[in-house]
Amino acid sequence: MQLKKESSRAQISLEFLLIFAALVAFMGLFVPVFHSVLDESLFALDLLRAQHFADSFSTESFDLRVQGAGSFATVPAYPLSEWSVLVSGPRLGVTVFSKSGRSRVLTRELGVASQDAVAVWYLDHAASFVLRVENGLLTVNQQSDIVDP
Repeated sequence: MQLKKESSRAQISLEFLLIFAALVAFMGLFVPVFHSVLDESLFALDLLRAQHFADSFSTESFDLRVQGAGSFATVPAYPLSEWSVLVSGPRLGVTVFSKSGRSRVLTRELGVASQDAVAVWYLDHAASFVLRVENGLLTVNQQSDIVDP
């Protein structure tokens, strides 16, 4: 009688372990899907941040054109992944890179042509850009002393 009772408990434990293992294996099938969804969501959020940065940068450059020599503006950037910021003549280009290798380029017109023929910055953390008009041309300097909100 005792042996039959212990055998029944062992069988129940074994069945429970098999069901638990099947459940873990089934959930393991969805890990790549969840990872992909998370990466796409972060990339979309980073694109929104980059669009806001590019729009602010462009708007400030047009405002500086009106304000004249000696005026300046500060534009913060808050990347979640890696960005490349390119200023070339009267254009701004922001490239956003995802962790999965995708990238997207955003371009904007600037109100004042850049003093440098081409200036490139690579960002992987919060930074700010100081835009200044000198002699009718735009100068851009990066500062890295800001905190991501």
